[in-house]
Amino acid sequence: MAGLPFSFLATSFQQRRKEDDPESDLDVGLIADRDHLSEVVEVVRENLREQSDRLGFVPNVVGLDLEDVVRLARDSDPWWTTTIVDAVVLIGDRPENVPGSHRVGGENIVRKGRE
Repeated sequence: MAGLPFSFLATSFQQRRKEDDPESDLDVGLIADRDHLSEVVEVVRENLREQSDRLGFVPNVVGLDLEDVVRLARDSDPWWTTTIVDAVVLIGDRPENVPGSHRVGGENIVRKGRE
């Protein structure tokens, strides 16, 4: 996935909330610019396909573009707020830092209880 234009890749939202079980999906979230979003989502899905078949998990890849992130942040969307708290970042910025760091507009969101 090196060289792909994305800002954030995270996983294990359910595990972090201690809501996972053997039947849980592996949640993977990513943020990319609108022009590359579908390509990036498909590459991540394809890279997980063989491993998911072999190891018996279902990858749930959710892609957002930068404008989606700004809107979700601005509206204090409950799903986005939970994502900020639960995300285990694998590559890139923390999700709450993406809106301001990419000059799309909007404010950065600071997670409550975080410095």
